[in-house]
Amino acid sequence: MVTVCPDLQYERQVGDYIIRCAQKELQPEITEFVAQIYYHQAGFKFNLSYAELAGRMLEEDHCLQDYSTVYTVYDSGRRILGTVRVVILRDNLELPVQREFEIDLEKVVSDRYPVGNVIEMGRLAIRGNSIGIIKLLFIEAMAGFEENDMLLAAIDFQVLRRLNRLGFPFERIGEPRYYRGSFTCPVAQSVREIKRAFGLNYNREAALRPKDLRSLRAVERGNG
Repeated sequence: MVTVCPDLQYERQVGDYIIRCAQKELQPEITEFVAQIYYHQAGFKFNLSYAELAGRMLEEDHCLQDYSTVYTVYDSGRRILGTVRVVILRDNLELPVQREFEIDLEKVVSDRYPVGNVIEMGRLAIRGNSIGIIKLLFIEAMAGFEENDMLLAAIDFQVLRRLNRLGFPFERIGEPRYYRGSFTCPVAQSVREIKRAFGLNYNREAALRPKDLRSLRAVERGNG
């Protein structure tokens, strides 16, 4: 059962921001944005060049294109502020987090039975350091999921600690390892628990209050 993003492509306005959803579309400019953030802004350490990193990421995007939905937040000038990629497990697909962290997905699912869709959320990249943009991306990306769907992710260890302190209830499902430039943890959680952490019913139109939008604008000005 696949429920995410029934519209294959759309754009919508949220305050001064534009959210774009693109399904089954290769977007080299988004891949390049993510590579630049990882390589130059995030402080990650790589044993390969920027060109090699960007090339490998684009190759992976091409392989996962038919399974992927990418959400991107732009400012009013069409500058990318943040993006995230959602991949839904189906057919014989092996999710990147399964492969890179050798996750026994059957066990992860059985420990959390019943589970609907299994979703990997990855390629999270934010201009600056905005939890507000992360929140906006999560709200948009998860709007179409059911409460018993399960989210997987590989999150930088320091970012994970910060998210946990903010109330994001991610659970580790494997041993941390060096991945994509940083010490990274594989995590999982039900959509139900993530919704509770937000304290929202995931009505996208009501999800961000005016003060949230003011906060986003302040972050944008401070991290241009």
